[in-house]
Amino acid sequence: MTPTFFSLGTSAVRHATYRNALHDFQASARRHLRHIAVASMLGFCSVGFVACNGEASAEISPEIQQALKALESPYELQFTLIGIVDEDVTDSCYNIYLGDDFMHIDENAPAIASVPIVNHRFQYTIPLKKLTAGRVRCVYPGNKLSDEWADLWFAPGTVLTFHVNEGSYDRDPNNYYVKRVFDSAAALREATGMWSPYLPKVKGKKWSRTNFEKENYALSKRNVREVIFGKDETILRITTDEFNANDRIPMDSYLKDKDGKTYKMKRAVFSSDVKGITEQEALTFGAYYAFEPMHSAIKYFDLHIPQNSSNAAYSEYIIFGIHNDGGASE
Repeated sequence: MTPTFFSLGTSAVRHATYRNALHDFQASARRHLRHIAVASMLGFCSVGFVACNGEASAEISPEIQQALKALESPYELQFTLIGIVDEDVTDSCYNIYLGDDFMHIDENAPAIASVPIVNHRFQYTIPLKKLTAGRVRCVYPGNKLSDEWADLWFAPGTVLTFHVNEGSYDRDPNNYYVKRVFDSAAALREATGMWSPYLPKVKGKKWSRTNFEKENYALSKRNVREVIFGKDETILRITTDEFNANDRIPMDSYLKDKDGKTYKMKRAVFSSDVKGITEQEALTFGAYYAFEPMHSAIKYFDLHIPQNSSNAAYSEYIIFGIHNDGGASE
């Protein structure tokens, strides 16, 4: 099989009651830990390790380090991933990888466990003190590592069922899992001010605080947090409050100014479309997308995101009247 990236659909989980559960796991969405992993093949193998992925620790300020430390839980809770593998899939085992404090997993990070498949099932359990990103990457017969992988939220105190089909992955979240993901990711945003050492450094006039007039309909509660007017492209930092949605917007998205001129999207700068960036870190800190350059003197513009909808009224999600809200900088 050829594994592919996947994401949760928003419709099934959008109305989950996670917004009322902040008290439910503030104590368990805390600072990164020294992990002792327990990998199990239906209750058997175990592996010990210390997680240390990424190369940005030197850039983290003492204030951010203190904020992360303040989030640490005094105890560990188990996260269990249960894999159900389709009968047509011939994968031999799955490598497991773990993210750092900022949900980042380096492309060359070593696996923390390799979990075999027995009777079309595999299982992996790890004690965690905080929410983190995890990666599942299949190993083909002959010990060949797949070029693709799936990135997941590893939420302490939860169980996630993970389905491997021919050519795709899927997952079965429950409301408790969704609540823990939402609240823990929100806590990390608050602790870091939505800053990560892996975010791109882009030169140009910046709207560091934006607002908008209206949107045509709510979709994953997206927001444009930042606008950077570069010489060759205009870059938008787009966030969503739906931590179990996905961060991607399609390549046919565009900007439109008040005169009707459009600016096509050129590329994803920081997004799970970009290799090396997990969906979890892009959802937490915001994904960056580059468009054709707009003049930095512009006052208002709209963001158009095409949608797959049979209803013409919802063929595009539009954020109207994006403008600077007093946070300009060079």
